[in-house]
Amino acid sequence: FGSTEEANQIWLVFFDELRNFMEDHGYSNVLPRCGGTQLSVWVDEQRSNYQLMKEGKHSSMTDERVRQLESIGFQWSNDDSSLRMSQGGQSSKAIKWNERFH
Repeated sequence: FGSTEEANQIWLVFFDELRNFMEDHGYSNVLPRCGGTQLSVWVDEQRSNYQLMKEGKHSSMTDERVRQLESIGFQWSNDDSSLRMSQGGQSSKAIKWNERFH
């Protein structure tokens, strides 16, 4: 493998891991404690590289990778407000709290 092809293969491995995670959990906000540290770091890198690409800076993100990630419903923000559900605009953390203690 050349370095670019090897990097693409590694990217695809993590993409498949993320797709499996999302099938199991229903979301792409991978935290180290629930999805593994490596996948969590990779997801954060995708978000960072996407932001760099949008700013016109050097990035390993490509249009094809954006399409692939968006095809599985990837969330470009890990901000909890982006995970708000329709239940009165509560964050997912608040909903879990209410379900657990009310």
